Amino acid sequence: MATTGQMAVLSRLYRERAQLPLRTRMLVTFGAVAALHVAAVVLLVAGAAGGGQPLGIGLVLTAYLAGVKHSYDWDHLAAIDNSTRKFAAEHRHPISVGFAFSLGHSSVVVLAGLLVVSGASVVGSFIAEGTPGNLLLGLTGSAVSGLFLLAMGAFNGSAAQTRLQCRHHGHFCGVGPLHCGHHPGRGRS
Repeated sequence: MATTGQMAVLSRLYRERAQLPLRTRMLVTFGAVAALHVAAVVLLVAGAAGGGQPLGIGLVLTAYLAGVKHSYDWDHLAAIDNSTRKFAAEHRHPISVGFAFSLGHSSVVVLAGLLVVSGASVVGSFIAEGTPGNLLLGLTGSAVSGLFLLAMGAFNGSAAQTRLQCRHHGHFCGVGPLHCGHHPGRGRS
């Protein structure tokens, strides 16, 4: 835990960061990015040390690499480019624009992840066997499935009836639009 004196030093450095040499600011930014990547690897290894499942490790690595790839999407590059150009026009060095953007973006991702994890436990208790939520969701799912099957049956029954009527009148009804003189607006085949 940081002491009050350490927090005061960090606060002063943050306020006066524009006066720091460009090289120092760049090294601090690269150092922070490297530290975050190291922290991600440490968390992955710590999670795997407790008998981690290969599937879980694979999912974490896939998510991490997808996030790295996602950082090069056009909308992110455009946002960072716009900010960089603005700072350059104001004669300010835009050293950590991308880093600030990534911190904001990743904080939203972490918050969403925390909401999913906390929501999973709530949903788990909601849909446990025998609960009213489980009963409601079971009935709703069955009703929706039943209505869908009835609708598909009605559509297929209508198509079958039309085909039988064409056949009864001696007309060919091929695949695709019906070519049956029995129905107005359709040509004879």
